[in-house]
Amino acid sequence: MEAVKQLTTRWVLIVDTDEGPTQVWHDPLVDQLQAAVGVSVSDARRGRSELASIPINLLALSRLERLEAEVNAWLRAVSRTPVGDLKNRILTLNQTADDLYRSGGLDVDTRDDLHAVILSWPPRIWEVLDPSTVKELLGSCPTCGVEKISTPDGDRWALRAQLQDGKAPIVECGACSAVWATTEDFLRISYHLRATVDVDALREFGIAA
Repeated sequence: MEAVKQLTTRWVLIVDTDEGPTQVWHDPLVDQLQAAVGVSVSDARRGRSELASIPINLLALSRLERLEAEVNAWLRAVSRTPVGDLKNRILTLNQTADDLYRSGGLDVDTRDDLHAVILSWPPRIWEVLDPSTVKELLGSCPTCGVEKISTPDGDRWALRAQLQDGKAPIVECGACSAVWATTEDFLRISYHLRATVDVDALREFGIAA
């Protein structure tokens, strides 16, 4: 699952430059969010007066605490004890849910609810790291046709397409788990959703006349 990969591992984006395609590596989003808070575990060992002078990003801290709470709650929901660092807990949660679903120990609705929650984590973090350039499109899936899925927070659109300047597009369906991962795919999805997009780019990829 692309969202889990971006949350927990270093991932690469191929960027076109004047010198040709260049690999740009990104740290895990969890690491970036923790760094954005401004106070690390080692910082917390300092005296209170020292801590008072360290700037804390309250939005990053709030998102981090919510992420940890949701991961831990879902781990308990699949009968796992939350242990290890946050990245390992996310990996354990994703793997456990997949294993349980394949073995019949997890119903499709619960699996889809979990996938929807996991898909929401990267864009929430990007809102902290780069709030001005995150773009999101919502709609029905062109593969399975599902429009809405149920989540713990209520119904939401099945398809989520996120695009951020300089980052790989993230387009995933919370209903059928279909994934699209190129700029051309993002443009096709945008066209499917009747979004306002670059007409010249559509023509370049042969998506529209």
